[in-house]
Amino acid sequence: MRSSVVVSIGNELLNGFTLNSNLREISRILTIAGYQVARGIVVRDDPQEIGWAMDVSVDYDLVITTGGLGPTFDDITISSIAEHFGLKLVRNGEALKLIENWYRKIGVVLTEERLKMAMMPEGARVIRNSRGAAPAMMLSWNKCTIISVPGVPVEAISIMEDLLEDLRVPGSHNGERVYRVEGAMESRIAPSLKTAMERISGRVYIKSHPEGSESGVPGIVLQVTSSGDSKDEVEGLLDMTEKVLEELLSPLKLSHHSGRDIKS
Repeated sequence: MRSSVVVSIGNELLNGFTLNSNLREISRILTIAGYQVARGIVVRDDPQEIGWAMDVSVDYDLVITTGGLGPTFDDITISSIAEHFGLKLVRNGEALKLIENWYRKIGVVLTEERLKMAMMPEGARVIRNSRGAAPAMMLSWNKCTIISVPGVPVEAISIMEDLLEDLRVPGSHNGERVYRVEGAMESRIAPSLKTAMERISGRVYIKSHPEGSESGVPGIVLQVTSSGDSKDEVEGLLDMTEKVLEELLSPLKLSHHSGRDIKS
């Protein structure tokens, strides 16, 4: 099984101000993608600490860093990674275009501080952030892939979900089922979805997608994905999840949206 590390970066995570929810959610996504999450590391906004985290992580297949991609003085993740590996930091044209488009859309002036978010190590791949201004970054170093995402949870998780299919380990067994729940808003069923994933011990990921209807009745599409060592294991996990969802969402009706599909 391929291995991964999640490196959480930010003083606020170590002074008790902010809960590190990204570690939990990203670990779930990586597990579904077929990775074993070997380590979760938390360091301060400090170049030496970030460099140390890179040293102890790059022997793994995949490293995800969260935090430190914004426009403020202490957002130093990408510059610290570039410096540690001796890579030139350049203004990336693709990143710049994404940032310009974001601020134009929200009607905010593009300042030098905001332009800082376009600085990337030479050779890095830029990843679009559909929920915020700061683009994410993908960098190859020897046999390791390093992906840096923003620390804002809604942005970090959105980017990781968008990357899920690209990150899936070849040859791993994965499955998906899609359901619809009628007559409920997303906020109502969110606690039940969290409980369901906890019961299945992180081997299943449930993504909710709000969806309206012609009658105006709210509805939610649930995308349930899982991975395992065999097709039978994946099928069993999905069967178990379906039963748990039916129990937790009752009296709401859980119906198949597009059948079920085991992929391997």
